[in-house]
Amino acid sequence: MQTPRLRSGAAGTLLWTLIVMSLAGCAAGSAYMSPGYFESRGSGLTLSVVNRNLEDVRVYMRRETTTMPIGTVEAMNSRSFRIPKARLGCSNVLRLTVVTTPSRSQYNLTPLLFELGQTVEARIGTYLRYSMLHVFPKPIDY
Repeated sequence: MQTPRLRSGAAGTLLWTLIVMSLAGCAAGSAYMSPGYFESRGSGLTLSVVNRNLEDVRVYMRRETTTMPIGTVEAMNSRSFRIPKARLGCSNVLRLTVVTTPSRSQYNLTPLLFELGQTVEARIGTYLRYSMLHVFPKPIDY
């Protein structure tokens, strides 16, 4: 019986490339993590909305050309929302739009840089142009 010989040239390179890629594919498929694995580790964002407007406001998040509803906050009330990492996308810039109801006044808040796990507070003023975003540092885990 003959011993197998290593091939040289393009055919050998192609063979080794296929072997390495198939082994890498097996390794990637063997590590399973539950869908909530990263969410439980603070990989999202907490948005706290303080509405000091006399009307209810609908809060939307803008990402590129998409506008996604976050929720509604009643007049003179506060509410917190948890935004998962999947909805935030790859960007670490938060862009919010608030729309009052029933008057339908709209205001785009100044974009804000954030890190995953932080809490961002949106303060909606009586006059929408005085609304602002504040970011709070992540809590320290001891």
